Amino acid sequence: MDKPDSLFDVRTARRNLARGLITQAEFDAMLASLEDSADKAVKADTRFVRRAWHDAGEYTDED
Repeated sequence: MDKPDSLFDVRTARRNLARGLITQAEFDAMLASLEDSADKAVKADTRFVRRAWHDAGEYTDED
């Protein structure tokens, strides 16, 4: 029986391993089956802005 891909989602895999829903061997096999997509990556320039709430009841953006 195939298990749903959602069990292997990296955001929930640790919990699913602990609950016995998947085994470490199954998780390792799934990771090994993934293709290497490093050549498809693109560089992105990102600027993080912190948004602060002031007592005056307004937001201001701060670098």
